[in-house]
Amino acid sequence: MIESEPFALSRTQLAYAAGWLYVRLFWPILLAVPSFGVALLVFGSKDPVLRYFGLVCFLWPFSIPARAVMNTTKTIRLLGHETRVQIGEGELRFLGESGKGLKLSKKSIWRFTTSLNFYALVTRKFQIAFVPKSALPTIENTAQLEQALGV
Repeated sequence: MIESEPFALSRTQLAYAAGWLYVRLFWPILLAVPSFGVALLVFGSKDPVLRYFGLVCFLWPFSIPARAVMNTTKTIRLLGHETRVQIGEGELRFLGESGKGLKLSKKSIWRFTTSLNFYALVTRKFQIAFVPKSALPTIENTAQLEQALGV
């Protein structure tokens, strides 16, 4: 079993990492939707509904920071205080100082990736948990993290 060093994240760090991860995972959509919006604005008829829809499509990527903050509100309750991570065979546990925690089984984890200075664990329900790379000094990349978890 691997146990991390204690860590705590600020809301800003968590939202920034979540926004960056969102851009990295869904960049094709982030290019297609605004391009469609520009096409509607330029080539669309004078129909105000089409022009409004084009403007919404064009401005949609600018809402990523707000969505990152909203998606990480539950996560910050745990990771905002001193937290440790235990990685065992088949599960990953986040243990908070208040006694509350989070347990993720290997079946619920969809993807391991890195986002800035964090290991990002994305679940099948698109919940995101971040672990700072500095909290796991024995793990050098996501492949070792997957191997430690038994995925």
